[in-house]
Amino acid sequence: MMKMVQTVIKYGDAKKAIRESIEKSTMEIGVAIASQAKLLAPVDEGQLRNSISVAMIRDYRLLNDGSGKRAEGLKTKGLKTGEAYVGSNTDHTIFMEYGTVKTPAQPFLRPSAELIVDRKTPADIVEKYGKEAMDKEFKGRK
Repeated sequence: MMKMVQTVIKYGDAKKAIRESIEKSTMEIGVAIASQAKLLAPVDEGQLRNSISVAMIRDYRLLNDGSGKRAEGLKTKGLKTGEAYVGSNTDHTIFMEYGTVKTPAQPFLRPSAELIVDRKTPADIVEKYGKEAMDKEFKGRK
């Protein structure tokens, strides 16, 4: 006769480990997008470039090591666990990203996300946003 004994080994809180890994991964993806956006951002005095940052509920990275004017960090209101904001809080960010009636768009956040997350090629992105700018221009002329 053989006697079987069941032994339970506790390795820790698996849910906590998964949650922490998701948060770390989200922050790293956010940092990659923000770093790419800093490279693509139009620069006059440097405030826009230096204001690009990543914010999560429990973590925040301003990524503000360049010269020029500085901006405050992003607010985290509305974020859920495992989500991150990547962007800028300067008042002219939206005008640079989408353009105005008098100023053409100079997108840098959306292409950055596409380069990092969607793994698109620079040629694909230039084609997309170039077509978008041309369509907007033609629509304004009609």
